[in-house]
Amino acid sequence: MLRSAFAALLVAAVAAAPQSAPAATVLAAPQSAVDGLEPMIVDTTTVAQPPPPPSPAAESNATATVVLPLRNTRNTQYMGVISVGTPPQHLNVIFDTGSNSLVVTSTACIQVSCLMHSRFSSDKSRTYVDGGRPMAMRFAGGDVDGELGYDALEVAGWRAPRQAMLAMSSNSIQGYSLGSFDGILGIGLGRKDGEGEASPLESLGVTRFSVWLSGRSGEDGALVLGGLRRELCATAEPPHTMPVVSDTHWAVALSDVGVGGAPLGACPTANGSAAPCRAILDTGTSLITGPKARVDPLLKRLSVNPDCSNLRELPPITFELAGRSFALPPEAYVLNVSGQVLNDSPVLRSLHEFVGATPKCVLAIGALDLPGEHANTWILGDAFLRTWYSLYDRADRSVALTLAAVRDKAPGAAIALGAGRGAARPRVRSVSADLLLPASSWAERLAPVPRRANVFHR
Repeated sequence: MLRSAFAALLVAAVAAAPQSAPAATVLAAPQSAVDGLEPMIVDTTTVAQPPPPPSPAAESNATATVVLPLRNTRNTQYMGVISVGTPPQHLNVIFDTGSNSLVVTSTACIQVSCLMHSRFSSDKSRTYVDGGRPMAMRFAGGDVDGELGYDALEVAGWRAPRQAMLAMSSNSIQGYSLGSFDGILGIGLGRKDGEGEASPLESLGVTRFSVWLSGRSGEDGALVLGGLRRELCATAEPPHTMPVVSDTHWAVALSDVGVGGAPLGACPTANGSAAPCRAILDTGTSLITGPKARVDPLLKRLSVNPDCSNLRELPPITFELAGRSFALPPEAYVLNVSGQVLNDSPVLRSLHEFVGATPKCVLAIGALDLPGEHANTWILGDAFLRTWYSLYDRADRSVALTLAAVRDKAPGAAIALGAGRGAARPRVRSVSADLLLPASSWAERLAPVPRRANVFHR
């Protein structure tokens, strides 16, 4: 989410080592990659490049699947290219399942942070329509101000002749200049954005899409409009489909969280709260979060050494979603924040080890208390979604998960859960701590506050 792109890193405190427990039957990560899936390497500059020509089916917003590459920047930001205006202006945006708005950096913004991004110029678009009123969005790390506007939008060949947007003219977001993205395109469940305008998916006519996130910086992920791609699935089994349990978010029922097969009791029925226990799938958040009272017992069973030396001894984590277990191996929920390039370059990694430099490993899990009906809500961000390929269906109001294909050419690829000592040494994903996208402003966004004209929360 855009609001989380500028918040501080949630570093969880760790305590005792995990306790032993009987094994549970769970879906495990695959041992090898799916054959025939070649790496997709993209330009690493911040300048948005025009996407490849769409297929004829995509040009008519047909139901055939169309793949939009998502550039993986430091395993913290996944960006794709969209076109806004006539003639089209190309922008890098984060596709966020946790929101329903289109926000772009505008040429009206002359702050240094804005000048470091590609900016949309309404003066250069002959189809732009001024919305006639200012807009503001509040985030945990600051505010975004701009103008409401309407213009043509194109995403991988799917076109909308009139899409509402916030054209950013100023912001007080600390760290915005560090990001490589020029805006955000919400692909949430809602049909309307915070201003009551049609959401991008509603305008484009997209009812089904899927998101596959790569685990190696510089290697493309994929946003698949129209459905899913089998080559991005690790198994031939059909995805496990689950009903959405929220009117506004891609949320599914959560019954418990486990560590090494031992249930934590993360969703007690007699806790005096009427809030449902559920999990939101959020491509705009880097981490996994949950209520502090439930996350603290989880963290006490996970103690990762700063040099990652005990990665093999850490247990898998499981999430019981809609009657099925979804597991994460330790290399999925442990992040190396010492230097994002090490897992991408064997030469640099060897040099790093030769000089005796040590990584800094942290858990991609943090506590976050949300208000009201969200009091028992967990947010499953990129740390979860890199292992599980996710499919979203707006018409059926459902989400589906299947094991994501792992590319064997990627040094940071996940290995099988519970691999023995004779298996290849697992490697944690290397990330940039400055660019991690925690969900720290969910509390502010969901807090019950009076609505003011033209001001809404992410």
